[in-house]
Amino acid sequence: MSSIIDIRTKKGNDQRMEVWGSAGLISTKLGVEGPRKKGHSSFLISGRASRIKWLFDESIEDLKRLNFYDFTGKLNFKTSSRDNIYISTYAGEDNYFVDNFGIEWSNLAGSIRWNRILKDNLFMNTTLAGSSYEYFLTTDVTTNTRWKSRIATISLKGDFTYFPKANSTIDFGAELNGYNFNPGNLSTDDPNVIPPLVSVKNSLELVLYGSHNMRINEHFGIEYGLRLSSWTNQGAAFEFEYNENFNVTDTLFFDEGEDYAEFGNIEPRLGLSYFIDDHSALKFSYSRNVQNVHLISNSISPFTSLEVWLPSGINIQPQIANQVAIGYSQLFENSGLLFSVEGYYKHMQNQIDYEPHAETLLNPLLEGELRFGEGRSYGLEFLLKKEQGRFRGWAGYTASRAKRQFSDLNAGESFNAFYDRPHEVNMVLTYDLTDRITLGTNWTYYTGSPFSSPTGFFQYNGLEAPIYDQKNNDRLPDYHRLDASATFRLNKNLDNRFTHDLSFSIFNLYGRKNSLFINYNKTETETGDFVISSYLLDTERTASQYYLFQFTPSVTYNFRFL
Repeated sequence: MSSIIDIRTKKGNDQRMEVWGSAGLISTKLGVEGPRKKGHSSFLISGRASRIKWLFDESIEDLKRLNFYDFTGKLNFKTSSRDNIYISTYAGEDNYFVDNFGIEWSNLAGSIRWNRILKDNLFMNTTLAGSSYEYFLTTDVTTNTRWKSRIATISLKGDFTYFPKANSTIDFGAELNGYNFNPGNLSTDDPNVIPPLVSVKNSLELVLYGSHNMRINEHFGIEYGLRLSSWTNQGAAFEFEYNENFNVTDTLFFDEGEDYAEFGNIEPRLGLSYFIDDHSALKFSYSRNVQNVHLISNSISPFTSLEVWLPSGINIQPQIANQVAIGYSQLFENSGLLFSVEGYYKHMQNQIDYEPHAETLLNPLLEGELRFGEGRSYGLEFLLKKEQGRFRGWAGYTASRAKRQFSDLNAGESFNAFYDRPHEVNMVLTYDLTDRITLGTNWTYYTGSPFSSPTGFFQYNGLEAPIYDQKNNDRLPDYHRLDASATFRLNKNLDNRFTHDLSFSIFNLYGRKNSLFINYNKTETETGDFVISSYLLDTERTASQYYLFQFTPSVTYNFRFL
């Protein structure tokens, strides 16, 4: 409901071979690209692997594995003067193992795209794509006991772009998506463990869309569009029905291929632009967005990797957001500075959260732990950018709030969302000291994320359980850090076929201890007993903060051969 990241792999060089890469203290990468048939087809292959484990060998006892890798490949063919085919693939994995415990993330994606010029003013893109994201939590390496969560998709879509006349563009198309969800199941080689079964879910989505972007005259522009979506869940699966007290009232079984829990939604969009002159403009937009794929995240803890994906269904309605925004931009031609400011307001329906003390792991009745409410966010975003000259960079500041309200949580009162950050600042500066030396800095600051801090603890069946008062009543310390870099080009002549440089960088220059999460600890008394401080019994409580990556230097050698 918040944003989209659009990542595109570049087309391989179809004129000549290139080899490029880098070797550093953090990671090493290598890439090769070039023509298969000059001017008609090309390939690109690149890979990257980490060298980060050495940073933590001394500070983390029993560290077994800490690494990542990824691989990217792309082929493109020009089969005729009007047809191009692109084949892309990506694979990556991250893992962290300490002694007998470990976490793994795995991504796999691929696509085949056919681009055709139907007419001089009509273009078509047909894409077949698939992806899989898996997460593993290994609790016992010796018995291969691990919790696995997965979301996989396959998609077929056709996108068309039509230019009926100058300053007018029409985009339209259709998309068919299939989804497979595993909310989390346990596998083990231990014959004495029989884990509960959580139902795997399958969904089918059909989308139709169209939009028209046109410049009406010298001062006015408009863009309007409509997106229609149909969502259907399919068996084989089993689902639970709940009453108003979230107790199970029935179990429903669906055969393979059987349709159930269908949703249809209309999503209009409108954008208006007023061009004051060639260098300044006012813009207004409205959009309605619907989300049928939901990330179920427990915000009791500010850091958790036990997150699962679930589809809209019998117990989960589609999330809906309505947003309006108005903005102003100004280009100062003499200095090359671009300034923009935008204000927005977003109202969100069917937001998802957990009830207190929810059982989130290996719980077939997970949907009974969910609660639903509304959310709203609003703010102002400022941006100043300079892209030309020896001194370049940008600075952005955002003042915003994000609130949520659930009738079944926090006594029905609104509370700060986990992603509520009243203040956020980002600054990126680059300076060409000489023709061969470039300096860079990056400073990031934002208000600490809200989380639910316990106000006390109580004994239950010999265990200590936390007591929570208000939801997200506390915040992590503010996050900020400064990164610095210097790049030295080693060859004097840029026309050389072989170019290389050295890059020196420092992550978190002033060694800020940015908290990742907080634990509340027992304190040993004079008699040797252990107690936990609380607001109910003591004036202070004992907490420990965990952080990663303080002052982290790195050296990287980069090269490119044409």
